[in-house]
Amino acid sequence: MRHSITACGCLMLTLLAACALNQPGRGGQEQARLELQASDIPVDLAGAMVTGAAASPEGSVFLLDGQHWRIRAHSRDGDFLFELDAPSPQCLIAGGRAQGFCLADDLNRQMACYDQRGKQLWAARYDQHSITAFATAPSGEFYILDGQSGSVAVRNQAFVLVRRWNLSTAGSQLRPEAIAVDQMAGTVVVADPAGKRLAGYSLLGIDLGRTDIPVIRGPQSIAFDRQGNLWVCADDGTVRALRITGRRWHEVGSARTGNLRGVIPGAGDAMLAYTDTSLVSLSIK
Repeated sequence: MRHSITACGCLMLTLLAACALNQPGRGGQEQARLELQASDIPVDLAGAMVTGAAASPEGSVFLLDGQHWRIRAHSRDGDFLFELDAPSPQCLIAGGRAQGFCLADDLNRQMACYDQRGKQLWAARYDQHSITAFATAPSGEFYILDGQSGSVAVRNQAFVLVRRWNLSTAGSQLRPEAIAVDQMAGTVVVADPAGKRLAGYSLLGIDLGRTDIPVIRGPQSIAFDRQGNLWVCADDGTVRALRITGRRWHEVGSARTGNLRGVIPGAGDAMLAYTDTSLVSLSIK
């Protein structure tokens, strides 16, 4: 049975790209027009306050309810699948390496991964760092942002710490809150909401420079899609799609879509966004 809480349908928002189309100089620049399609996913959240989300490759969506300490699983169409208790109010969630999801409990310093049916596959403790945010790579590695110490820790498939680097703070103090990994391009991006910028690194921690993001507040959530676009969600309701040229990120489109809390990669080429009380599918046309 499908549950529905909205009849908003589908919104088409126009994005103006900031890049030129085969023009040598500024005087002859044209603006590419992209379309951001935002579609509400009909899902009954049963009073949940969504504070995090993850999706598996086949399309299941796992929503972290920070108010009631639970995880609700839904199909890609919004049908309810199952519910699990979260171990503490200080949990973070991200897509798993296979078909499920991973949950970091920073209060008890434990990471656990689950399959698409909610069965726990393994759990491991960590003591060398805290977890402000984390992302999983296709290789199975975990890229963990430790905002307290200003560093990134990388753990392998067995959750063994294999490398770590300190974040660059040249010019100002970095206060990171989000991390994303594009393993194909070899890029790790850390978001600094207070400084309104993104910091890029190689997979080995080599500093690739920073990009200022013109937002009122944020970026508070970042995620790569399968084409290498970096989606940036700010808590002023703005979503931006960025692409990298050399060592600089440039904006290819932006739109104001409401009070979004975060963005995550979905199944296939889809991107998902979530608010406190809803789930939205995003795509660039």
